[in-house]
Amino acid sequence: MAKILKLMSNDLDSSLNYYIRNGFQPHPHYYNCTGTEDPYAIGEKRQFLGVYFMTFGVMILSIYLPCLFVISHSDLMKSSCYKIMLYLGIMDTCCLTVNSLATGFLGFIGATFCSFPRFIFLAGAVGCGCWMGSCATCIMLAINRCSDINHNLPFRRMFVGKNVYYTMLIPVVYTIYAVFFTKPIIFNSVYMSWFFNPMLGLEVFIQSILICSCNATAAFIYVYMQFFHSPPPVILLGQIAWQCAHASVCVVYITWNRTIRRKVMKLLIPKRFRNKVGTSTTFTVARPIMNLMDLTKTTRTNSGTVF
Repeated sequence: MAKILKLMSNDLDSSLNYYIRNGFQPHPHYYNCTGTEDPYAIGEKRQFLGVYFMTFGVMILSIYLPCLFVISHSDLMKSSCYKIMLYLGIMDTCCLTVNSLATGFLGFIGATFCSFPRFIFLAGAVGCGCWMGSCATCIMLAINRCSDINHNLPFRRMFVGKNVYYTMLIPVVYTIYAVFFTKPIIFNSVYMSWFFNPMLGLEVFIQSILICSCNATAAFIYVYMQFFHSPPPVILLGQIAWQCAHASVCVVYITWNRTIRRKVMKLLIPKRFRNKVGTSTTFTVARPIMNLMDLTKTTRTNSGTVF
C-alpha cells in the first residue's frame, strides 16, 4: 500500500497540476536540465520521419475537421452516438496535433526535453491525457452501439435523451484527470516517440468496431514498449500506431458514412464542380420487397436521400 501511495505521489509531483502550481517549472528531481550545455547534442535529427509525421498530420486534420463541422452542424447530433463521436473527434484532433505535428517538428530539428522543456511538457500532458480520454470514449461508444442493437440491456437508459450528457461526463472528467494529474509523456528524438521517462533507452456499428480496434491495437503496442525492452523499429511502430488510431476515425467517416461523406463534399466542393462529377444528393433506389403471404417478390422504387 505504501508503494502504491508513493507511486501516486510521484505521478502527482510529475504532473501538469504541479507544473502550473510551481510557476510553470517542472519538479527538479524528475526534470533537470542543469549541466546540459547543448540539448541538441543528445538528440538526433530525424528529418525524413519529421516530414512524414507533419505531412500526415496536416492531411488527416484537413479531412477530420470538416467531418467534425458536418457532425456538429447537422441532424446527426440528435443521435447519442454522434454526440459521443464528436467528443471523440475533439480528443483525436488534440492527439493528432501532438503525435503528428509536434512529433514531426521536434524530430525534424532533433529536439530533446531540454530544447523546449515547457512546450514538450505541455504537449506531453495534453497528448497523454487526450489519448486516455479517447480510450474511455471508445469504450462508451462501444457500449452505446451494443445498447442500440439490444434494447433489453439495462444500461441503454444511459444514452436516452439528456442522460447521454451526464454519461459523457465520465470520459470528460477522466480526460481532465489524465491531463492534469498524471505524468506526461516526454519526446525523445532518438526513437522518434514519447516516453514517461525522457532518458529511456528503449456502418455505424462497423465504424465503431474499426475505431475501437485501432485504439486497442495502438494501446497494446504503446504500453508494451513502455515496460519491456523493444528495438527501435517496434518503438517507431508504436508511435505510428498511436498516430493511426486517431487518424483512422475520419478515414472511417469518409469511407463508411455516406451522410458525412456527402455533406463534407458539399461543404468543400463548389456546386458547379459537384454537378460535373455527378455528386447529387438525391437518387433513385430500387428495393426488392418480399410478400410473406404468397412468397412473391415485387419491386418498389423510392426516390430520396439515402443515409
